[in-house]
Amino acid sequence: MYSSASEGPQKNLATAIALEDEQQRCFREWSLKLKPYDAGLALILTLQAREMESYRREMLRHQLWKPEGSNPSVAGNATDAEHFFVLNANGARALIGAALELAEEARHFYRYCQSQEPHGSLLSALYQNLCAFKDAHVQILQEAMEHLSFPRRSAMPSDYVLAAAG
Repeated sequence: MYSSASEGPQKNLATAIALEDEQQRCFREWSLKLKPYDAGLALILTLQAREMESYRREMLRHQLWKPEGSNPSVAGNATDAEHFFVLNANGARALIGAALELAEEARHFYRYCQSQEPHGSLLSALYQNLCAFKDAHVQILQEAMEHLSFPRRSAMPSDYVLAAAG
């Protein structure tokens, strides 16, 4: 699934950029699906998609070339729902669960990429920052999943709202 070390840092970087592009697309689509059911959950995904765009721009600053066929495949099982809009907690859990899987996958990939870079290099620092951002995404999505286990209430963690507003 990931580049081998022999393909080099630019291949990993191109894959990381493509990964953020695809995940951003999924999060934006899922946000639209969730909005009628829970605006708080939709906002979480929208804000995370915005952050992914900033990660992507940062990675593009380091990219020297873009290999063909570097787009990762992202499992979209949760997007293949019968209805476009999420209408119940089961649908919301499916989408948030899929988002959580994608965030964990990206975090794992960035850890791999960091391990391939010399300690202290610019790319190592970039991947370390991306891991920290993905750690935060995972934590927020896990909190959202926990909120879905309780009777209807906003799934918006207050810390994320404050951080996003700032």
